Amino acid sequence: MFRKPFWLMLLCILLLLTILAACVKTTEIVTLPPPPTATQVPPTKTPLKPTATQVPPTKTPLKPTATQVPPTKTLPHPTDTPAMPTQTQVLWSGNNHLYQVVRVPGGISWEDANQSAQALGGHLVTITSASENDFVFSIASSLVYQHGFFLGGYQLPGSPEPNGGWVWVTGEPWDYTNWDEGEPNNNDIGSGLTEERLHFHWENDSGWNDLPASDGSPRGYIVEYE
Repeated sequence: MFRKPFWLMLLCILLLLTILAACVKTTEIVTLPPPPTATQVPPTKTPLKPTATQVPPTKTPLKPTATQVPPTKTLPHPTDTPAMPTQTQVLWSGNNHLYQVVRVPGGISWEDANQSAQALGGHLVTITSASENDFVFSIASSLVYQHGFFLGGYQLPGSPEPNGGWVWVTGEPWDYTNWDEGEPNNNDIGSGLTEERLHFHWENDSGWNDLPASDGSPRGYIVEYE
């Protein structure tokens, strides 16, 4: 068998190694770059729609209302005030007569009250007993203002003062009286007038008092129907 020389084998080995080294050197291991990562674009925020500025609603100023001034009532002169019945006629069993209170808010004189009572078909009330006085006052007391209502008594001209000559409009006897304490006194303080007409003294007093014929302070009168 033919043997190759040693040095030739060695050369072959070196040559082989050189070739291998060259292959390794020329062989490129391709390293693929990592796939490009998507650029992280921050999400675009849709801008919020600007909100309208909240402007407080403008209040329309209230139209000023006109000051309500109550109408001024001019009280009529007592003699011009119409006499209107304040209540229905009330029967008193003591004599079976009818009685009616007539209220005159502006006041009335005795003379006008007497004429008005006759126009209504009656006359100013005449009181001839304590029981009749109590009854008549009971139907009038809740309606009286200041001076009590006129009654049908009067003093004849020229009579002795203060008690003389008092009579009823009907001519009935003047047998019963209910004068308040100190009355009659024929003394209209401050006026100098004589007092010769009859009325209930006060709204809470069934006693009698004398007044001047022209005095219009009583706010009504009482009519009696026979």
